[in-house]
Amino acid sequence: MESIQTFIKIVGIILIFGSLIQLIRKWKIAARKIICPKCGYNGIPEIKTEGNTLIGVLLLLLGAIPGLLYFLWFMKTHYLCPKCKTEIKKI
Repeated sequence: MESIQTFIKIVGIILIFGSLIQLIRKWKIAARKIICPKCGYNGIPEIKTEGNTLIGVLLLLLGAIPGLLYFLWFMKTHYLCPKCKTEIKKI
């Protein structure tokens, strides 16, 4: 019974840590502005993240290497113009 409680605590900590990392990324990006080459929008970009945090956490629980590979390979951030949804290459 104690091992189940420890497991649940570890999963909770990992989920909280992953959520905090995503929030920090969004705060850093929100301070930057873009100029869309297609529509001319000037302002804060929309953020789109590939991958799924839950899948990453499950892979981390199965083993550190698969989880880390997933986060490095699939958790990429893309910046989009909120008006026309054009992907912005550089910020």
